[in-house]
Amino acid sequence: MTIDEKKDYLSQYRRLEEEIKCKMDELAQWKSFACRVTRTMSDTGGGSRGDDRIQKSYEKIEALRHWLEQDIQTLLEMREEILQHIDAVEDYTLRILLRYHYINRIGLEEIAEKMNYCYRQVTRLHRKALQQLNIPENSRFLS
Repeated sequence: MTIDEKKDYLSQYRRLEEEIKCKMDELAQWKSFACRVTRTMSDTGGGSRGDDRIQKSYEKIEALRHWLEQDIQTLLEMREEILQHIDAVEDYTLRILLRYHYINRIGLEEIAEKMNYCYRQVTRLHRKALQQLNIPENSRFLS
């Protein structure tokens, strides 16, 4: 597996986490919308047509919540698999660098500060860490 393929594999976690955050924002918007519609309908004494709209809104919210729960479960499983591969890297410094970057979503410049290295050294260590990272072909989340 090439270094770029390893980066892509590790970056899946970050991408899925971003998607989940987006969906959580969307869910919050739908909940807010449903509350406003419910309040408006009760203030105006809306009929059965309004009740149907509210029911459909709640069904959509529930479907989105279910979809979100599935994504979160996938994220947790993905995190576990990625951490197993990272933890198999023998060198402590390289393991910490990979965790900071791919799990904690910290940029290489900030990692350099945290680890008391210059940026250039961290980029070299990052490359070395990726070279030492072994991702088996049967990994569940390989694209």
